[in-house]
Amino acid sequence: MSRSLTNNNSSPTPTSLPLPTATPTLTSTPISSSTTSLASDSVCRLQPESPESSYIAYVVPSKGLNLRAEPRQDSKPLKLLKFNQRIIILKENENKTWQNICVEGNNLKGWVKANNTKKVVE
Repeated sequence: MSRSLTNNNSSPTPTSLPLPTATPTLTSTPISSSTTSLASDSVCRLQPESPESSYIAYVVPSKGLNLRAEPRQDSKPLKLLKFNQRIIILKENENKTWQNICVEGNNLKGWVKANNTKKVVE
């Protein structure tokens, strides 16, 4: 099928179209198998079913504290927690040298070196 084009001796008027912009997409990546996972829509809260082991605390070092993927000094740092930042201690490892925590108000979880947090007394 052929088409015939008619030319009115007018040239097409160029139009500028908006350029596409990148829209950031948040994705959830599991940290590790040794870290308890939270549902993607959940927010870190004190666990009422285990009040004896989980508690609210805050970061003690003035320079902050590295949140790590695994309970090891050579583990990848996930985030630098700020001085006095509130966190929830979920559990400790067997020899009580690391604490599994989540950052209060979001679902970021990981491990911090023990003795760098202080329990909030309410």
